[in-house]
Parts: sequence; structure tokens; C-alpha cells
Amino acid sequence: LVDVGHRNDQIFNYKINNLCIGLRYGFSAYFANIFKAGCNAPEPDVRLEVRAAKEDGDLIASKSTGDIPQCNNMTWSKHGISFSPTSSSVVILMLSNVNQSSGNDVAIDDIELRVCSGNHSGLCPPTTSTTTTTTTTTTTTTTTTTTTTTTTTTTTTTTTTTSTTSTTSQQRQSPFPVFKPTTCNYSSTIGTSCNISNRLCDLKKPCRNDGSCITNQNDINDYNCLCSRGFNGTHCEFDHRPCKPQTCLGHGECHETLDLSFFCLCHDGWTGIHCQSRIDNCSHDTCENDGVCRSILLNYTCECLGDSYSGRHCEIPSMKITILKIVSKSFAYIAIIAMISVAMFIVIMDILKYCFGIDPTRDDLERIRREKRKSRATQRLVYVDAPLQPFT
Repeated sequence: LVDVGHRNDQIFNYKINNLCIGLRYGFSAYFANIFKAGCNAPEPDVRLEVRAAKEDGDLIASKSTGDIPQCNNMTWSKHGISFSPTSSSVVILMLSNVNQSSGNDVAIDDIELRVCSGNHSGLCPPTTSTTTTTTTTTTTTTTTTTTTTTTTTTTTTTTTTTSTTSTTSQQRQSPFPVFKPTTCNYSSTIGTSCNISNRLCDLKKPCRNDGSCITNQNDINDYNCLCSRGFNGTHCEFDHRPCKPQTCLGHGECHETLDLSFFCLCHDGWTGIHCQSRIDNCSHDTCENDGVCRSILLNYTCECLGDSYSGRHCEIPSMKITILKIVSKSFAYIAIIAMISVAMFIVIMDILKYCFGIDPTRDDLERIRREKRKSRATQRLVYVDAPLQPFT
């Protein structure tokens, strides 16, 4: 059973090796429309192609099935093409001719490649031998195809296929273009072995998300889907469950409530309705000396500035910082001691002067005053007499 898809979509692609050049082959298969007559669905149209097995893939033969009609009962029709290979390897394909994916469904069975005639004038691969007698012509070709035996009144042509399973089967080719599986004992089975159910529920398996398919002849699709809890739609394709695979974003377990709602039980380190937020472990300032805190899952780390500090919380100073602190403290202590010494000297001098009448500087001040008085200089004015003789 194939959902044919859009135009030129490949349904079947298979490479055949070790063919005889010039020998005529037939490529065929049985096709059936799985929808009953009257269904509003496009009729599939399949194109059979044979191409050379090389990069450009030259077309050797092509033929279309035409629209495969809807019938009240599943009816099989055989379609095929014949070709003569130009090389020992070809690719056989089936492609869609209808550009619609919904409802464009077809059943395919008994895909076959057979030798049409044993008479040829071309070349065969080294592994192929041909033997001819007056009454029987036998051609043995090693390929990866099925085995077909065709009997006429005068000549018998037998093609034996050797594959990894080393099996040989014989089929009788029907002379009619339409094949109906009337040999099955039960009308509900199809196939050459009558082992395939023809119920649409079994062929299409249309119900998704664990829905159950029930045959219903009164429905346009001939079936109904009984959906699991939380799903609906013709094929149970709509998901209305409160808990979906990504409801908790992979960071928690989703649990449904009685009111068809949900709650997420978040894993360690995550929070939020959908467990979408990671817990900030830097909400409290944990890094010292201007270190930058970086929150990680279930932990945090401190990025210390430069090489001045290190440690879990940037609390360990470097040797350079330690020496600078000691020097700074030493200068501070010296300055404080000097200021205290000056203040104490002033206080002691005041106590001696005003409390005990002792002024150690009084004698020095008197001496300085006397020296200033002695050093005063007398300024003399010198008068120059007028000249003794008048000017002439």
C-alpha cells in the first residue's frame, strides 16, 4: 500500500544488474485503487520508467497506467512495459503522475521483471550462458529479479534467478489484463497467498496517536477512528492533552490535574510554570573585591578582576596587594605618631607655662628681643658743601 504523493514522487526505485544487451525484457506490476466507488478522492496514476544505470540516467522506456478507477470491490489490473537494455544495468522506477498527496493511495503487488524472448543478437555478461537445441531453448541469466516460466506449444523458455536467498518460484501468467483474487477462500483477504487483509483499517492504518480503527460502511472513509484520551480529529491527529512532550521543556515532569490543567515538577536548578527559568544562584552577592558572579546550574562561580585576587569568592589577595597594604599602613602609623607627638609637646608646654609658671621659652624670647635692639643701625646724612668758586 502506497501513499503516492505529489507529481514525480518516486514510489519504487530498483537497480537491475547483469542484463543481456539486446534481449527484450518486460517490467510489470498489479495495481488497485483502495477506495470504493463514490469516494471523493483523486484517482492515482502511476508512470513506469526504465532508465540507464548511470549518472545522467537516459530514459529507455516509459508508460503510464492512466487513472486507476475506484471499484465497489478491490480490483487488480496489470500494467507493464517492454524494453531492450543498452547496457547490462538499468534502473526500474514507478513515479506519480498526480499532484495531490491526500487520498492519492494505491495498492501494488507482484512487481515482476521477466525475459520476453530468448532470441537476441547483443552481448551478455560473462556470467551468462545460452544453450540452444532443436526443440528447447534455455537461457540462464543471473539477475536480482523474480523467476517466471512461460510455456508455448513449440518452445519453452525458462529464466532462473539466483539471489542471496537462492529461491525459485513459478507463476502462471494470466491472459487477461484484469486480475481478481477470486481464489481466496475469504472475501476479506487479498494477495497471492491470501494473507493480506483488505480492510482499509489494516491497509492504511490511518489512526494516529494509538487510536483504534473501526470499520464503518456508513462513513465516507469506510472507517472511524476511536481516539485515545486527549486526541481528536478524523485520524486522531489533534493533540489536546494538557501534558505534551515539551510542556516542561525537558527540565521537569508534567502532571495532569483533575481540572484538565497541568503542573510541572521541575528538576533541581529550574523554576517557572514550564520549568523555563534557571534559578539565579547569584541573587545574593557572594563575590568579594568587586568580583563578578556567574550563575550556573546548581552552582555559581566568581570571576575575579585581574590578578589582584583569587579564591572561591575572590577573597585571597595577591602578594603585590599584600605588600602595598603593609606599606600604606606603615606610612599611616608614622603620620599618626608624628601628629600625636606634636600635640603632646604643645600640651606639655602649656601645662608648664600656665600651671607651674615655667616658661622654657621666656629666656630665649628675651634674648632674641635684646639682640634685635642692639642691631638697630643709626642712619647718617652727609651734606656736601657748595663749590668755593662761582661758575664763570
